[in-house]
Amino acid sequence: MTVLTIDDVQAIWVSNGGADDWRKEAWAFIAYCESGFNTEAANWNDPCGGSFGLWQINGVHNFPSGVADPNWINLMYDANNNAKVAIQLSANGTNPQPWIGDPVGDWLLNHPGQIPTTAILESISGYHGPNPTEGNPPVPPTPPPEEPPFPPTVDDPEGKEIPPIVGGWHLPNGQGYYQVDAAGGVYAHGKAQVFGSIHTLKDKEGKPLKLEAPIVGMSGYDSNGYTLYGADGGVFCFGSNLYLGGA
Repeated sequence: MTVLTIDDVQAIWVSNGGADDWRKEAWAFIAYCESGFNTEAANWNDPCGGSFGLWQINGVHNFPSGVADPNWINLMYDANNNAKVAIQLSANGTNPQPWIGDPVGDWLLNHPGQIPTTAILESISGYHGPNPTEGNPPVPPTPPPEEPPFPPTVDDPEGKEIPPIVGGWHLPNGQGYYQVDAAGGVYAHGKAQVFGSIHTLKDKEGKPLKLEAPIVGMSGYDSNGYTLYGADGGVFCFGSNLYLGGA
């Protein structure tokens, strides 16, 4: 585990192509809120495929697979690789949308066109430098779960394989979208909300639902629900979506 200083993080941002202006400071504070400047911070429970490294990059951003495999996670633990992805996802610090829920990211989103002062950033983040150990303690790395987070299928009864992304759906208002993997995991982006997934379903005995066939797609009609479709004609409805039958 390596815990950096705010100066280190700003230098990493700039050296990897990030803007050398107020954005390097603002995005250093975002890194502090996300990871405490801990290069190996991890949140395995994040619904968007886990989140890793300085800027807590979600596993769904591992293109083209959309899942956080071990090699990609190790890449995200490298501060320079993490910075490159953060710079790309944020359009060089101009788009805080992927960091909704981060206090600094929310401030930037709610104050378009305004440049935050250092005092504002310190107040929002709770940071008191120059080293984060003098303010809030750094976030320690979280060990991976003992059990894989994927529901079992006929071909993968122990749920050990990392499922591919097989479908997605955009909200009608254009403010968010979903991805779904073959095991029924649902990943929400923007203002899309998760209403459940195959992971949350139980069978008649109260045990985790075992899919008879992989999920092959999803759809929806408003912002209050969605439906997942199995290769065998199975239909799984969440939120306000109504079950009207399957094959």
